[in-house]
Amino acid sequence: MMQRSPNAMLSVLTLVWLPAIAEAQLSFERPPIQYSMREPTGPVAVLKASIDAAKVTLQQDDAHGYLSGLLDALGIPVSSQTLVFSKTSLQKHRISPKNPRAIYFNDDVYVAWTPDADLIEIASTDPQLGSVFYTVDQHQDPPQPLEITRRVHRCLFCHASTDTGRVPGLLMQSVFTDADGHRTFPSDSIEPKGNGPLLGRWGGWYATGTHGRQRHLGNLLTQSSEVIVPADLTASSNITDLRPFFDTSKYLSPHSDLVALLVLQHQVTLHNLLTSANQRSRLHLNSKIDFDDDVQAKGRAELDDENRVFVDQVAEDVVDGLLMVGQANWTDPI
Repeated sequence: MMQRSPNAMLSVLTLVWLPAIAEAQLSFERPPIQYSMREPTGPVAVLKASIDAAKVTLQQDDAHGYLSGLLDALGIPVSSQTLVFSKTSLQKHRISPKNPRAIYFNDDVYVAWTPDADLIEIASTDPQLGSVFYTVDQHQDPPQPLEITRRVHRCLFCHASTDTGRVPGLLMQSVFTDADGHRTFPSDSIEPKGNGPLLGRWGGWYATGTHGRQRHLGNLLTQSSEVIVPADLTASSNITDLRPFFDTSKYLSPHSDLVALLVLQHQVTLHNLLTSANQRSRLHLNSKIDFDDDVQAKGRAELDDENRVFVDQVAEDVVDGLLMVGQANWTDPI
């Protein structure tokens, strides 16, 4: 029998231990949040329970699988479609400028679908847990009930990073991309700030609609040796027809609308801010307040001055985000 080397055994053990070690260190895995242990209560959790109880059945079609059924059941409009072609997600081997990933959203849920991909990916906002992630296997066949599977550890490698504020959150990256969808110069993400100018937004995304003399990074393919300057962006600006780029007939809509992109960017920022404010406040108060019998009898804890200042500071970030403080002004209509 072939024996494993000590290094190979160490690698196997490391893979087994890493999730447990990471979970013990992550703030959102500690009380009172306990992200992985608690059952979600968001819109997708409600839909999943209804499907499991055979109260709801989702329709399937040959072109898009369960996509249309999911959008209908969750109340997500097709007009929210945005298209991303950078290889920056779970099924990146399927994504390219010729086969972009479509993202649909409403106030609470984000659904991602890629042609010929095995899975539909879903992110649902939960009032206590933040973003909760699910997948739907496109190869499930009736009459078996559709299974919506919650994903925890694998998704959180990216969706609980510094880019989300170290909470279970959402990502909307802007990156320079080559003809295959791989990142090029610069290799690091360009953080698309919600109050920043268009010029830093939507690298690796398609963007349809007119925006005058303003420039953005959407619809742009480049190589690592190229230097990006505003003059180079004219050909990728004010695009209203994506058919020269890829086969739009595969999608529910031929557009990746600028307004949908603006709303998506603002909403992703706000959802992460709300999750951060919620969890930072709860973790702080859980560590500071003595939940004695008197507090439990009242059903709430009285904040002292120090804790009130902390919560006020956290809330200020949310208010600034809601009011779009510092939002860049447009020089032309969008």
